[in-house]
Amino acid sequence: MCVFLLKRRADETFGSSRKIVTQEAYDELLKKHQALESKYEKILSFVAYLKRMLFGRRSERLVSPANSLQPTLFDLEPVLEEIDERKDTITYERRKASRKGMHQGRNPFTEDMPAEEKEILHEAADPDTMQRIGDSITEQLSMKPAQLFVKRFIYPKYLDTTTGIILQASAVQSAFSRFKVDETVAAHVVVQKTVDHLPLYRQARIFERQKVTLAESTLGDIYSHVAKQLLPLYEAHRREVMDAGYLNVDETGSEAGQYGIGRALTLRPWQWMSRQPVGVESPCRWHPPAAWRRH
Repeated sequence: MCVFLLKRRADETFGSSRKIVTQEAYDELLKKHQALESKYEKILSFVAYLKRMLFGRRSERLVSPANSLQPTLFDLEPVLEEIDERKDTITYERRKASRKGMHQGRNPFTEDMPAEEKEILHEAADPDTMQRIGDSITEQLSMKPAQLFVKRFIYPKYLDTTTGIILQASAVQSAFSRFKVDETVAAHVVVQKTVDHLPLYRQARIFERQKVTLAESTLGDIYSHVAKQLLPLYEAHRREVMDAGYLNVDETGSEAGQYGIGRALTLRPWQWMSRQPVGVESPCRWHPPAAWRRH
């Protein structure tokens, strides 16, 4: 009786949802099932490949899996390669160069460099009674520190007793007559700043160590005065450049620090190369150089 009631209850519940599947629908479902199985196999092979790449040994990472996702030129199933894990011992000989042989030697000094020679005699050697058979020479670079000195001009005064006229030579005229330094100190300041990139305030400290007081403002005036003295050379260079028939210009940037701003400036100096064919008028026009730009 209970089995009959359960069967009747099941018929009442699922009887209305039963459907008749045609052959075409069945074939379509079968194709979908086969496609999902193929996709599932590819996913499994891809997961195995990733595991091998992440956790496998280095030798295993180079082996293509059975169902590799990498395409081939031919429709062939990739074959797993057997890895030979035998270890071979390789021995070789390497010649190690000695430190003495690797040294290229010191750079020689130039022949035009001034030299001071000093002979060191053996305490038992007698040059008068013994024969000199050779020399052994060693060299060391030495330096004499730069020395500042005062160039003092004396202008004597003479009185002509017959005429009562006082005679005295006129002052020596130079480009730096109004400064307390001459051309040699000015050239030193300019070379130290432009070539050695030594700021003026550091040069002032160097002069102080030599017991000479030259303020930073004085050094700046000297540097500016040198630029004014070189103005004719600048104009001659400008005329030569502007007379050229063919002109190349390059703008190269270089960073330079500036105190008080907190960031570096990019300076762009101009570099010129000119060429003038014979008998050709210059097409160049002059424009004053603009101020350095901040980038």
